[in-house]
Amino acid sequence: MTPPISLDAALAFQILDDGGLSAPVPGHFSNGPSSLAPEKGFPFGGLLAALCAQSMRQGLALTAPLRT
Repeated sequence: MTPPISLDAALAFQILDDGGLSAPVPGHFSNGPSSLAPEKGFPFGGLLAALCAQSMRQGLALTAPLRT
């Protein structure tokens, strides 16, 4: 079994060859039932929101402090 990655690592994007951003989210961030494989669930909503915000900041080269 692979050790869990940190939230910071999950929010770290890799730049793809076509310029897109990719962040692989492992199964331990899943909200699926514990009786099923983690990959059968979906990442938590808060994590998805954080990924969206991080991708906008990185894609637009925004830096802190950023207020909403």
